[in-house]
Amino acid sequence: MLFNQISPTVSALKKIDTSIKINAQIIPTHGINLPLPALMLTLMLALFFPPAFAETLQPDDPIIVTASRFETSIATAPVNVTVIPAEQIQKSPARNLAQALENLGGVYVKDLFGVAGSKSSIDMGGFGATGTSNTLILLNGRRLNDADLAGVNLDAIPLESVERIEIVRGNASVLYGDNATSGVINIVTKSGFDQTQSSVKAHSGTDRTKGFTVNVATSEGSNALMIAGNTVTSDGYRDNSAYENKSALLDYSHTSDDALYGVRLNASDDALELPGSLNEPQYLEDPRSSSSLSIEFANENRVTTELYFQNRNFAAELAFRNRNQNSLLFGNIHSDLKTFSFTPRYTASFGANTLVSGIDLYKSSLDIDSNFASSGYHNTNETKRESLAFYMTDKIRLNSTTEVNIGLRRQKVALDVTSNTITPTPSNTATDDKDDTLTSWDISFNHHFTPDAGAYVRLAKGMRFPVLDEIWGFFFGTINLLEPQQSRHFEIGAHVNVNLQHRLSVNVFGIKLEDEIIYNPITFANQNLDPSRHEGIDIIYQGKLDPSWTLNVAFNYRRATFREGIFAGNDIPEIPRKRLTLTQQFDLGQQRSVGIDTVYTGERRFGGDFNNEGKNMPGHALMHMNYQQENHGWLFSLKINNLTNQKTADFGIYGAFADNPYFYYALPERAYLVSIGKKW
Repeated sequence: MLFNQISPTVSALKKIDTSIKINAQIIPTHGINLPLPALMLTLMLALFFPPAFAETLQPDDPIIVTASRFETSIATAPVNVTVIPAEQIQKSPARNLAQALENLGGVYVKDLFGVAGSKSSIDMGGFGATGTSNTLILLNGRRLNDADLAGVNLDAIPLESVERIEIVRGNASVLYGDNATSGVINIVTKSGFDQTQSSVKAHSGTDRTKGFTVNVATSEGSNALMIAGNTVTSDGYRDNSAYENKSALLDYSHTSDDALYGVRLNASDDALELPGSLNEPQYLEDPRSSSSLSIEFANENRVTTELYFQNRNFAAELAFRNRNQNSLLFGNIHSDLKTFSFTPRYTASFGANTLVSGIDLYKSSLDIDSNFASSGYHNTNETKRESLAFYMTDKIRLNSTTEVNIGLRRQKVALDVTSNTITPTPSNTATDDKDDTLTSWDISFNHHFTPDAGAYVRLAKGMRFPVLDEIWGFFFGTINLLEPQQSRHFEIGAHVNVNLQHRLSVNVFGIKLEDEIIYNPITFANQNLDPSRHEGIDIIYQGKLDPSWTLNVAFNYRRATFREGIFAGNDIPEIPRKRLTLTQQFDLGQQRSVGIDTVYTGERRFGGDFNNEGKNMPGHALMHMNYQQENHGWLFSLKINNLTNQKTADFGIYGAFADNPYFYYALPERAYLVSIGKKW
């Protein structure tokens, strides 16, 4: 909760009359209505191809792990998957993982400060303020979403270490449980076995941005080592927005027969000043200015140790993560989160069945000290969370072209909360506990019209349990044991590959939610809402128009509305109806390339405008460019963000009772980054 919620919300609310009302009886829904044009497009794509009675996989089909938690071909996945390879990432203008996801993957990423992707939030399913909590981020199949609301720190992963990114759209609660309501993003890092080249790079750019990256890979016999590191410092685009990050990843692996053993270490240290929001007159006059009266900041460091094993039929990870956060915003907040996880799984095939079964065990403890001296509140909290889940999926081949996928997950989460009020006096201690057990399931029907074209229809039930700081109030130390969020999903999709040079995928979805969990910035607490409806369509094209021209296009449509209560029929804030990303990469020969990314984000409601009484936050189109050249192992690149020098913002808040009710987080204008390096 601390940084991804309090930072964007409270900084703005300091400028707004505290009588802004966000009613707790929000979101409802009954039934799911699919956009008719999207449904027709999907069916036409499927029916265009005649049935085939034998499936032969192409040898160059990309291999993915996200769709089944074991390696499988993208051609046989029961869902639509987008794969972004390292080569595309390197040639693109993306300076960090957040930009790579948005520009190359067609994923909606809300950027608060435009500095290295710090404190960015991801929203795949049209959830607005809770998008990050409903999208699961994995690193090599291990979840990065913590058991609190701080969000995934994408800049903790060196971009040079990424081998590929797998994006699965649609509910994945059976395989992954919490946070997978609207999709899964798996970041797969390089291995010394896969990579033969190492590199170092130095960076310098606008706003006194400086950085250094190193990527070393080596293998000998059955042993391999990969080390990646990254440092970035910047004054930031706005006043009081200086940023510093250090991150490192080490992967040692060993092969024996058909088995792979290894250990991964991941560490990061992040420091960011918080410039606050600007009301509209301030934003228009000087978007670089800060509303903070003093230096406010959010600092974080993470260390993760992971042991892993995999062979043809069995895989497991044993991991421990420690994360410390300190912030100064209204008051001093310190949190310490420790997480232990063990995730074994097994796959086997017999007859027409391919089974995957596994256990996910997570134990987390969160200690928080929140001292709001100016308001007279000082509280501490100790929360423990134990989660144990068993899941099983079965892919049943009905014939050579048709299969049914069924899955079931049973998960129990136990919470134990202790809250200590130090001030105001008299001090007191409160305790509470809660156990919840939920079942999620999915069933999909998948048909291959040809080896390169298929379609599927899918029904699923998803889940999300409250995380540790959703059940405890920072300001007043109150305990509020929320109900788990549950959801019903319908999805239909199709894909076609043409000569391994072109891939087009379409999927349409509808989601009904009950007990949706959302943060209320007035009470500084989380709450369950009435049912809600979320609908959308994704059209993704990836292809080579000729040997020197690579083109990716992603169109996203989202509609999320209140269906009951006083806001019935209103749009849920912070969700653009339409988004379009266009990525082009040109090979100029002689190891030279140009990448141009264009991202259009449509209008959406300002955050907090549940009444839909204010104006819309304006849409914007941003263009980014990268020129890259290699000569005898020497590397040079020039990245230009916001090429057309737009003045814009990704995030804003509406305050109905303020004299100037619109508050913005300005993004940087045109910015340059020059990189020089060496490969060997």
